[in-house]
Amino acid sequence: MKRLKEYFSNKTGEQIFALCLLVSVVAVMLFCAIVRLCGGLWFTADLESIPEPSPFLQEFIIAILLIFELLFVYKILCRTKWIICLSLIHI
Repeated sequence: MKRLKEYFSNKTGEQIFALCLLVSVVAVMLFCAIVRLCGGLWFTADLESIPEPSPFLQEFIIAILLIFELLFVYKILCRTKWIICLSLIHI
């Protein structure tokens, strides 16, 4: 307990919050994985009842997602403004 007090005395509130959040997410993930492996929350998906959109709409959605992805890649790699990133896209 003394070590734990010493460890947290050197940390800021944001660092303590981030550590607690990380530990809680890992704990919830492990709990859900164990429940899933033991057979809980097991279901079958009924994909026949979902209508499939037209091929044109599928291609349109894929194109929009591709543009969106390219915008973010250019924004991250080039560190430029959004307008410049839009002008760099060549599809």
